[in-house]
Amino acid sequence: MNTDMRLRRLLIGFLLLACTKPQEDALVSVSFRLCSQETKVTGATYADESAVTCWSVFVIDSSTGWFRHGSSADSAPVVLPLKAGRPYRCLALVNYPRADLISAEDPAGTVVSLADNAPGRLLMFGERTLMPVAGMSEVPLSVRRLVVKLTIRGISVDFSSCPEWAGKTLHLRHIYVTNACLYSTYGEDPFSVSPARSAWYNTLGWHGGGSVSAALDALLADRDLDVALDEVHPYSDAHTFYFYPNPTDVDSFRTDTWSPRHTRLVLEAAVDGETYYYPIDIPALGRNSVCSATDIVIHGPGWKHPEGGTVADATVEVNWNTASAITLD
Repeated sequence: MNTDMRLRRLLIGFLLLACTKPQEDALVSVSFRLCSQETKVTGATYADESAVTCWSVFVIDSSTGWFRHGSSADSAPVVLPLKAGRPYRCLALVNYPRADLISAEDPAGTVVSLADNAPGRLLMFGERTLMPVAGMSEVPLSVRRLVVKLTIRGISVDFSSCPEWAGKTLHLRHIYVTNACLYSTYGEDPFSVSPARSAWYNTLGWHGGGSVSAALDALLADRDLDVALDEVHPYSDAHTFYFYPNPTDVDSFRTDTWSPRHTRLVLEAAVDGETYYYPIDIPALGRNSVCSATDIVIHGPGWKHPEGGTVADATVEVNWNTASAITLD
């Protein structure tokens, strides 16, 4: 084989290699976009739980720790130049209202308050791996909400088993969530008891007076309802609440001192001027899940304290969009 033939074959080999092997030094302009928000949260009181008001994408080189990030003031794609053939970890942080406070070193570890959420602006997080190649233009990112959604609809009374209450009217005053975790982080395991879960809201009942947070009030309570119920006048309005998952596996009904315990939904009502509480335990739920409670029937006196105990025979099934029947005695 002559020299020209050998040189020609070597040249062809180099060209084939260049076409098939990613050039790690080449920059690829990658457009990151948010695809449909993965959710089992549907039928909301608020029109759009998938709303994106702003978002940031962090792209971290898995080998060196080098990172860059970009943000959008709305749901528009974010374009970043990345090196082809490099492995990246991509994090999407959605609707965080103070993007300048996100930890660049560990975005997934950024602590977020429940109050950073709002109806129509729920925090979301998503993560994926990526190795850019020449010609790549668009990369979809799926995100999930950090909160649990609780819906309640349908409350009626049946005092047939409580003769002393026959013919009485029950006045529903407030519906709220107690023992709510106040903090979480974007990337934490929602079923782990992490240091972020060191603060709680509405412990041992509703926090009234000056301690009420308007932001948390919008997520955790519907107050001052003043709804009159009797055996022929049920209540059918829907209510929606949002809170972080609570992984606490040991419950407590002590009313004299606080300790971590299950999150509860509490109906506060009055009969003949006396206040009664009807608490319902919320089971351990993952992020972005929904728990529905419908056809709630109140048969008689509840408790004299929101943490007095769970209501007998009360059940809350978590079958995503399947309603469950609850009986309150």
